[in-house]
Amino acid sequence: MRGPIHIKRDQLRVYMAYKEIFTSDAGKIVLEDLEAYCGMECYVEGNILATAKNAFQRDFLVRIKEMVRRAEGPIEFIDEEK
Repeated sequence: MRGPIHIKRDQLRVYMAYKEIFTSDAGKIVLEDLEAYCGMECYVEGNILATAKNAFQRDFLVRIKEMVRRAEGPIEFIDEEK
């Protein structure tokens, strides 16, 4: 298990929104669809544009999954005064 994530208090609502959306029944269906569409191998031999497109789509999916994972783990708040 990883240690807690460190975020500013105003970021918590964003993390919790990802968690609420993508752990709901409908969100799980959408996430499965995104995984099927965006979770493919990125590299397309001889086609740099297709490779870039696939990499962007995969990164988009990774972002969503990472935000949900972080929202489910321990959270510590960063002191915004420092």
